[in-house]
Amino acid sequence: MSSFLVDKSVIDRVLTFLEMEWVRSHKRGSLVQLCELALSAGHVINPRDPINVTLTQIGQAMWELNSKAVNCRYDETNPPPSYCYAADPSNAIQAYKSLRCWLYQTGEGTCTEAPLYLSLSQLSNNLAHSIVTDLPEYKGAEGCWQ
Repeated sequence: MSSFLVDKSVIDRVLTFLEMEWVRSHKRGSLVQLCELALSAGHVINPRDPINVTLTQIGQAMWELNSKAVNCRYDETNPPPSYCYAADPSNAIQAYKSLRCWLYQTGEGTCTEAPLYLSLSQLSNNLAHSIVTDLPEYKGAEGCWQ
């Protein structure tokens, strides 16, 4: 297996989808989840601008963890680039594929035990479930209940 630093657009697509879901749902719980992701990455939340600052913090933490995985894989010590969130809208399937790419490229050494990795892995599972259950084929399939 090889490992590489994902393109910024991979992280932007994931975070934009999370932000769009928060706006669409108008649920405080989604914002709380974003803040929990940032906190799990070791960042402090700015209460004056929780969304954009939080998305930049999460993105930076994602790049830092990805960089750590690449360094672990190749026994290097390269610093991660700086990250600044920029919206890159995509649909749920593109966001899921981007998230799976990041998880795969970050799956080295102890990175898979990091709270941010675990949170995003769970988010990936939740997103896959949401995609499948929204499909017409799923809605039309027989289940074990009436």
